[in-house]
Amino acid sequence: MSEPKWTPAQRAAIDDRGGALLVSAAAGSGKTAVLTERAVQLITDPEHPVDADRLLIVTFTNAAAAEMKEKIERAIEKEAEENPGQVRLLKQQLERLPLANISTFHAFALEVIRRFFYLINVDPNFKICDNVQQELLKEQALDELLKEYFDAESPEFLSFLNKYSGERNELKFRQTVRKTFEVIQSLPEPFPWLSAAAGNLDSDFETFASGKIPQFIMEDASLRFEEALGSILRFAEEAECLAHEGAAEITAAYVNIASELRDAARSGDFEALRALLSSVKMPSLLKKYFKPDDSHPQAELEEFKEKLEAARVPLKDAVTSLKKDFFYDSLASLHAEIRETFPDAAFFLKVMEDYRDIFAGLKKERGVVDFSDIEHFAFEILKDEEAASYYREKFAYIFIDEYQDSNLLQEALIARIKRENNLFMVGDEDQSIYGFRA
Repeated sequence: MSEPKWTPAQRAAIDDRGGALLVSAAAGSGKTAVLTERAVQLITDPEHPVDADRLLIVTFTNAAAAEMKEKIERAIEKEAEENPGQVRLLKQQLERLPLANISTFHAFALEVIRRFFYLINVDPNFKICDNVQQELLKEQALDELLKEYFDAESPEFLSFLNKYSGERNELKFRQTVRKTFEVIQSLPEPFPWLSAAAGNLDSDFETFASGKIPQFIMEDASLRFEEALGSILRFAEEAECLAHEGAAEITAAYVNIASELRDAARSGDFEALRALLSSVKMPSLLKKYFKPDDSHPQAELEEFKEKLEAARVPLKDAVTSLKKDFFYDSLASLHAEIRETFPDAAFFLKVMEDYRDIFAGLKKERGVVDFSDIEHFAFEILKDEEAASYYREKFAYIFIDEYQDSNLLQEALIARIKRENNLFMVGDEDQSIYGFRA
């Protein structure tokens, strides 16, 4: 089999030892191969070899972990054939390889629990419930939760159900509880986070105005107008090549509008952007901008007009939706509306806490845990410096394959055991939800 031909960028990712690295590339571009080669080079380095069992390599599936371990084993064997002088070293590495932590996040979390279970007083002989059992327990927990609330005839509950369940039954309520619970389980501290989020709704105006909600709105607006401007600028290059005065004029008008809105959003001034949105008018694509002449036949200008129509869609959509969703009134009015939702949010927090407790109780009765429990147990353990320092010392290098930034709990787990310069991750930015935060 021929040696892979690495690109300069791939070779740099394989060889760089200067610090933590995140390699972002599209699917099928060889990211995992780069990760594997980097691990192999560390293990087989004739001068400064890293023991195979001092690597932590986290993959997405058990099959991927098994395949990666097999590839590393084959690469070490091949290196031994080609370099007889290193046979002793490489034989030792092959002996250590079965002890290497090449696994999924869940498998690594299990290893943490088995070793340090006493730090959180958990029975290490728990069973992991399968998906079917987990679904049944979740539904049973919801049944018990609803029975408890209906039996109590709580006015708070009945009011909440009337407002948010929609239909004349509790189906939407059940879906909301389930979905919320699943989403927050990817957070390191799900219920403190949920409590803080509910509490933020009851802040005074000054706290609200400088807080996360207006910041999120302005960042979202900035991103959308940046994308809209990019769409028009890509088209503006074609307009410049066309060299038609009217087409250039109308295109420039849209570039100016998108730029102004983008800059206003970037400023962080809610009221300034609201004023601009309320006054902005999208120029109509009038015939006067597309008059044919000797150099520009009618068909060419009609095609240009259609392309401009498509290029301005992101801008028009952004203006329409932002005005409808956030900028329909002052920031003070938005704050007042949000603050009115606090009692319902506080009640929903209680609902979620009750659901958590019932679900946990059902699992405890059966002596089972789910995969989310495993990750949270491991995180609780790694808060203890005894456990964290053990893994920090054990792992010379940490690799994460198919990195995604949608699970903050897994990030927090790794953050507890990584060193300043020993983390290497590969992922596809198209699969990220935060654009791979720095």
